Amino acid sequence: MSSAKSSGKRYFWWRLRNDFFTQITIKKLRRSDNGDKKAIIYLQMILMTIHQDGYLRYDGIEDDISEEIALYLNEPVEVIQDTIKALKEMNLIEIVEDDFFLPEAQKGIGSECSSAERMRRKRARDKEASQSDNDVTQQLHESDAQVTQSLHTCDVEKSREENRKKEIETDKEKEREEEKSYSIPISDSSRKPLNDPDIIVQRFNEICTSFKPVNDMLKFSSSLSNAVCSDYTLNDYEEAFKKAEASDYLKGLTENKTYPSDFGWILEHLEEILHGKYDTFKKNVPDEDEEWYTADELWGRKENSQ
Repeated sequence: MSSAKSSGKRYFWWRLRNDFFTQITIKKLRRSDNGDKKAIIYLQMILMTIHQDGYLRYDGIEDDISEEIALYLNEPVEVIQDTIKALKEMNLIEIVEDDFFLPEAQKGIGSECSSAERMRRKRARDKEASQSDNDVTQQLHESDAQVTQSLHTCDVEKSREENRKKEIETDKEKEREEEKSYSIPISDSSRKPLNDPDIIVQRFNEICTSFKPVNDMLKFSSSLSNAVCSDYTLNDYEEAFKKAEASDYLKGLTENKTYPSDFGWILEHLEEILHGKYDTFKKNVPDEDEEWYTADELWGRKENSQ
């Protein structure tokens, strides 16, 4: 697992659809032996994935991932295995190397930084204050207010209109500043933490031409959210993407790995990629065609020779 660089707390949640228990797959699951228990285990497994973009990672503590899930949920291994078998049959779980991927889990994951939560609370308070002001204004209109009160109300409305105009002008100014920021040369901002997911996706698509391009950012919302809260710079992302493009292992061109890694996986393992874990090295084979090792293969070759 890569070490995360975070500038603050981050909160995650999973949105439970109102038709979750009426889906044909969940109905079928609940009608099987121990069906209600399997449905609860499925929900628990979903919650286990919200920090990992829908993936259940195998840590190698037990013999296989099903035993690790049983240990984590404090459930019998047989019940976990039966649940996984049923989920596979209904395409609710997929095997990715030694890990599990839950497609439905990824669709409902949401998150926000602690700063975003504070801003949301502030907006809620501002909305309540605004609603309170509107209620007072309505009462003034409905009462037998004196002329001075009516004039005061007009002044308040005028002040609000001026504030709204100022806010509109401020928003326009921010938009102009953002447009200017996009025109700043990359070298001017390459040493600053990059928190713009559009630029991250753009550089990935431009550099990693051997990988599937990112056309739908929402599919990788969780990985991108973690990325924009990190301290990685534009140079870090570009270096990692160049290393990924040069890695036979990540492109799925080795005997041990025959499929390319996706954008989300690369973001989650950015630290390992930057440190050269998946770099490709030339084998020392004289008088033969050139062959290449990944860093992991090269390390295993050294151990075997000792």
